[in-house]
Parts: sequence; C-alpha cells; structure tokens
Amino acid sequence: MLLLFALLPLRVFAQGRLQDPGKEIVVVIDPGHGGVDSGTEGSEPCEKWRNLSTAIAFANELSQYEGVKVYLTRTEDCELTLKERAEFAASVQADLLVSIHYNASADHSQYGGEIWIPCAAPANAWCYQFARAWSSQITELGIVDRGTKTRINGLGRDYYGILREAAYYGIPAVIIEHCHMDHPNDRPWCDDDADNLTFGHIDATAVARYFGLHSTTLGVDHASYLLPEVDPDALYGEAHYDPNAGESTPPGPLAEGEENHELDSLFEKAKEEEESGEAKEDVSGAVPTLAAEAEEEARASVSSAEAETGVQKEAEPTPYAAVTEEAPRSPAEPAEADDPEEGQRKLLGGIIFAVLLLAALLICGTVLSNSNHKEK
Repeated sequence: MLLLFALLPLRVFAQGRLQDPGKEIVVVIDPGHGGVDSGTEGSEPCEKWRNLSTAIAFANELSQYEGVKVYLTRTEDCELTLKERAEFAASVQADLLVSIHYNASADHSQYGGEIWIPCAAPANAWCYQFARAWSSQITELGIVDRGTKTRINGLGRDYYGILREAAYYGIPAVIIEHCHMDHPNDRPWCDDDADNLTFGHIDATAVARYFGLHSTTLGVDHASYLLPEVDPDALYGEAHYDPNAGESTPPGPLAEGEENHELDSLFEKAKEEEESGEAKEDVSGAVPTLAAEAEEEARASVSSAEAETGVQKEAEPTPYAAVTEEAPRSPAEPAEADDPEEGQRKLLGGIIFAVLLLAALLICGTVLSNSNHKEK
C-alpha cells in the first residue's frame, strides 16, 4: 500500500542523533542552478549567484569544524544536471547533500523559509532532525518558518529531482529554500552579500548541530545539542502528493493553493489501489517499480559503455579548505570605489619617505667627505 503521510509529532521514540556516519563526516554543498539556468529572478542578483555566494560562506565556516570534509558541487557559474550533482556526492561518499536555494512565488504573495526532505525512511527521519536544527535559527532571525515538507510524485517517490537522484545512491539530501526573494517581508534578508554570509552561517551551524561537531577555531561545541526525538521508521514532513507527476517532471514551485492540499483523496486512492490488487510498493522503494527498473538498466548500460571504451574516472575531488576572504561578491554588486582620502594618505607617506631617504643620503655623503679631509 502506498504510504501517505502528514506531520507525525505524536509520539516520542528515539533519543539523540539517528544518523551515525561511523567515520569522518562528508558533507556536499550544492549551489542550485548555474550557467544558463538562472533560477529565481525576483531580485538582483538572480538566484544562481546568491546560491553560490551563500554556499561558499557555508563551506568556509563548516570546514573550520573538526572531523568533517566539505565539498562544493560548483565554485563558479557553470551548469550541472541533477544527476551529475548526485553522482559527485556519491563519488566522495557523502553523508549529507545540502542543496542551496532561494524562493519566489508566481503572484509574489508567499514569504518565509522552508526545507524539503526525502520521502523514504530512514533518510526522511534523519533529514527531519536536520531540518529542525536549521528552522529554529531562521525563526530567531525573524523569518517565517514555512515548515519541513516532502513532495511525492505519481510513482510514490521524491518529486524533486535532486532528492530522487541522491536517494538512488543512498545519500540523505535536503533542499533549503532560505526565503522568498520577491516578497517585502523577506527582502531585508536579500539586500547584499552580507545577508548571504548570514545564511551561510545558519546552514553551517545546522550541520554542526546535526552531527554534533565542535570547532577549536570558532570556539564552539555542538556535541550536546538536542535534536528532536523521532522514530527512524516513521515518516515526517508536511506531505504534498502529485498523482500525475512522473519521474520526468522537472522540479518547480508549488501550484497556487497546493499548500492546503487535502489528504483525504490520497488515502482514498491508496485504498482503491489496495482493493483492486494494484497497490504500489511503499515509498522506501524496496521493490523497484518498472520505471525504477528501466532507470537501473539505463545507468548500467552507461557504466558498461564506459568500461568498454576505457573511460577513466576522474581523480578524487579535493575537500574544500576555508579561506579568509569573504564569499565572492555577486556581479550585481560591484566592488566599492577606492577611498580618495586613503589614496592621499598613501601619496603623502611616499613623499615623506623619499625626503627622509634623501636626507639620510646627504648626511652619509657629508660624513664621508669629512672623513676624507681628516685622512689628508
């Protein structure tokens, strides 16, 4: 029977952190969009640049924690498919993939931040814990928390491609929509690059809290941070179900009114499928659907072709290292002009240095001349 679900905060089950990497933690940060895909254009700069700036600030701070390797799927304006992003995360054996985004709505009426998590256990419960560590911070900042959500397509799997592709490799993934760039309520947090740094700090802190990391450099320790208690086998998140959406449906904004989606029809549909003997396997995907089998065959075909042609895998990526500079300034915000007073001060300093040097040379010449006269 197809599992359909809504928020399940009803019982207390497990204590502490559910996900145990059992090794050095690997986090992949994915700045959404890039290249010809600009993303949301509700304000300047467009989303792809804001995503990149936030992601680099995120990586800068997170890489200062002990026991974690940090990777970025892109560090420049380039285009990557969702499959390539997930494959990169798999190549470095990521424990968590965080996709960085900013939001907008068709009629510019929605505001606040939200997180989308996988629909299948146990990643659903794991990422729910991460989401709460993130959401508590944006509410402190003053941004409305729109909730932790999951969206299911017509095949009973994740609607959003990056979550679906990551799930194929067994990698927990989340999509962070920091705020709505096109709404007056959220625009104060989209004014300049300093706001991107703020969100990067929030994202890094959420990861550190989730994994219980500590940093000697930053002087913080999140080992004792309490995550919400959840059942690893339960499913969490406000559910959105798209019965007509298949695997080829591209990720996109919620349709108008979808936030108030009624779940009654979903349970009714599942009941009809069960009674007709056409019930689908649950969303954990233990029994692959025909679409999943076709996808598996396609991927296997590609792998086989690579083996036959002798295609070599690329060298293992280098973990991100923290830098002291700020995240790169977006094209929409050019660097400030040099301070004219500073230039004048530098010029005056140069003149004084030249005068002192000339005086020193004259004194030396005089001393040498007097010395020669004495010898004679």
